[in-house]
Amino acid sequence: LAHLYSPELLAAQQDYLQALRWRPEGHTDSPPALSADAARERLALLGFSEIDLQRLQETQAPVRTVAIRAPLSGYVMRRTATAGLYVQPESALFEIVDLSEVWVVAEIYEHDMAVVQLGQEAEFVPSFPSPKRLRGQVSFIYPMIDPRTRTQKIGLQLKNPSHLLKPGMYGDVLIQT
Repeated sequence: LAHLYSPELLAAQQDYLQALRWRPEGHTDSPPALSADAARERLALLGFSEIDLQRLQETQAPVRTVAIRAPLSGYVMRRTATAGLYVQPESALFEIVDLSEVWVVAEIYEHDMAVVQLGQEAEFVPSFPSPKRLRGQVSFIYPMIDPRTRTQKIGLQLKNPSHLLKPGMYGDVLIQT
């Protein structure tokens, strides 16, 4: 997704390489302060992957930037990362979503809610012409009525293996009662 420069990450790589090189004669383990395992754990906590660690061990040279890899397969829905951006550890650089399973939020008229229950089977029919109907079940019933529309929202969890459904789409929900 991106490459990140971090002085802390550079120092952690140097500590790790030093810990690998430094072993007193007759000792198989480094002292705790310079333990290769502790330095390796520090790199992992900073986001260094196993691939990065292997490359570091092979080359014995720290890298100035580290690759930021996606933790899951999916689509980038939002990107706040830009070249030269200063970031903190809690900064969200990307928002990635997996569309193989989606939530559909439907609005049910207040007078129809008496027949809708958790776990009930439902179908979602996309508003665009499609012969495909996606089956799911009522997974969540919102606890309040919208006073403006007099509807109550329900949530359906649907499998979306072909990624037919996209965020923001419209359609109809059919519930057998």
